[in-house]
Formats: sequence, C-alpha cells, structure tokens
Amino acid sequence: MKISIIIPVYNVEAYIERCLLSVLNQTYPDVEILIVDDCGGDNSIPIAKQILATHPNGDKTQLLFHEKNRGISVARNTGIKAATGDYIFFLDSDDFITTDCIENLIVPLQTEDLDLVVGNYKVINAPQGFSSPLKLKLHAGIIKCKEEVMRTYFLSEWYMMPWNKLINRDYLLRNALYFEEGLIHEDHLWSFFVACTASSIGIVKEATYFYDIHATSLTQAEIPDRSSHLMRVLQLMTMYIRQQEITHSAIHRFMEEVKLKFLRKLIPTNTSLSKQKELYNTAIRNTDYTKHCNWLSPALFPIRQIIINIHYYMPKRLGFLYYKRLILTYNYCIKIFIQLKTKTLEFY
Repeated sequence: MKISIIIPVYNVEAYIERCLLSVLNQTYPDVEILIVDDCGGDNSIPIAKQILATHPNGDKTQLLFHEKNRGISVARNTGIKAATGDYIFFLDSDDFITTDCIENLIVPLQTEDLDLVVGNYKVINAPQGFSSPLKLKLHAGIIKCKEEVMRTYFLSEWYMMPWNKLINRDYLLRNALYFEEGLIHEDHLWSFFVACTASSIGIVKEATYFYDIHATSLTQAEIPDRSSHLMRVLQLMTMYIRQQEITHSAIHRFMEEVKLKFLRKLIPTNTSLSKQKELYNTAIRNTDYTKHCNWLSPALFPIRQIIINIHYYMPKRLGFLYYKRLILTYNYCIKIFIQLKTKTLEFY
C-alpha cells in the first residue's frame, strides 16, 4: 500500500529540515513525498534540496513548483493531482510527525478498505492563552456507517484539520474533495465535505503528529477581510445542507457551533457595527434549514445550545443584540478560564 505525503512549502526555513527529516525517516517504506513550492521568499526550498540530496531516502521525493504564490489550498490541490499513492497524507511544513506515524495509521487498513484514517496529535510551543483545537475523542477502532461518521464529526469527536489523516485517493477524487482556492478557513469547509461523504473511518489513538504553534504560523497571522472568508464558508456549508436535504439533528448543532466560533472572532474586533449586523442577518439568521428543527427542544439540544438558539425566536434587531452579548460574555468567560488555568488571575 503506497502513501503519498503532501507538504506545501512557503517561508518555513526555520522548520523545513525538522519536517522533512521526520518524513524521510519513516519506518514505513512505501511512501512518496510531494513537496509543493508555493514561491516563498526565503531559503526553504534550497534547504529542502540540500537535505534531499544527502538523505538515503531522498529519491522518494518529488518537487512540484508553482509559478507564483497561490496559497495552501492550491498547493494541496497540486499535490493531490500529482499523487499516485493509495492514500494521501497532508503535512504542514512547519509541523512534523513521529517516525512511526504512517506505520501506525495504516493499522486499520490492514483489515478494512476505509475512506479515511484519523490519528491523534500533540500541540507544541503554544503561547499563553492559546485555545487548543479539538482533540480526538473517539476510541480506537473502525466506524463503517455513513450516518455515524457524520454524527461523530458534527459532535466534534474528531478534528477538522486535514493533516494527520490518511485519505483514500480514489474516494477523494471520486467526490472531488479539493480545497477551495483563495479561501481562509478552507480546513473547515474541506473537512465538512469529508464528513458528509465518507462512509467509513478508522481511529488511531496514538499521537503521531506535532502541531507547532509559532508566531509566523498561518493560524496565528492577522488576516485582512476575515469576515468575507467566514461568510463564504458558512454560505457553502448551508448551500450543501440545503441541496443534500440533510436534516440530521447533529448537523444543526454543528452549524450553530461553527457560526458562534466564527462570529466570536469578528464581533470583539474592530469590525464595524454595520458589518456585524450584516454578518448576523446574512450568515446567522438567513438559514433555511432551521425550519427542520425545534431550536428549544431539550431532547435535541443541551442547555448550552438552547441558550445560543434563543435568538432565533426574537426580532432580528433584538436577536442581534442578544447574540452579540452572548459572544462577548462567552469570550470573557474563556479569558477568565485561561487566566485561572495559568494562575495569572488577579483578585482585587
């Protein structure tokens, strides 16, 4: 079984050696390594070439070049189109993997032909106050039920980042699961489509991936016009739900959590009041699938979710004020929790 490891590279000269060595030293032998040069302005590619020229497994690597910088989504798509493996693995070039990463992840595939396999990961170099992404909550094993794959994702039992997963290449191509070009938060959208189309998933509990949070990482960078990207993600998700007529209660809970997460990033910032209202009216309240659900039903939603959903029963202006206050309160509580956790809370 051949594994294609796709590594987009852009301005990571401080991390590229660590990343490449972790891949070149894999204990699993049948891998191809696709390095996509996304035209950065540093020495990442010269460093990579030097490593490949001297490493005994350097011949397993193929360099793919863009003519200009096009972003991580296009870089991943370039890798997908060039891949020849049975399964595809995405690795960000400022992260790294354990030497037995692929060997561990293929274990469920030794008995089953699965759409994807998900492994666990560790966060390193996280700054104070960093909110860690969702961890892998599922037990080790195999799920072979489309509804259950969807349900577990929408209940946040496995994470949305594309890395540290083995994705069946035939399944990926058959469903045209490419990344949306020029879109920030493309991970959210891509994993959403994966969750809606996958019929089987393997779970590996070993931590096989190291997610490095550093000052220059994309996730920590300031992004201009973030709101338009978030709006686009929500629109595409909502459109897909409507077209596929998905009415699973878990998807409604998921969408409300996504909207809350996105708006949390915008309302406390310098986003104008008029823009905040526009986002609320177009991205939050203008949602056709809400008619399928009783938003205040304790049978469908926990109390936390009901508190979030109350605004749907208010006039839009009052609903906006309620939702904004909810977000500000939520952010404040998160800040207090982090301070308590790091023992920096000051009492007066």
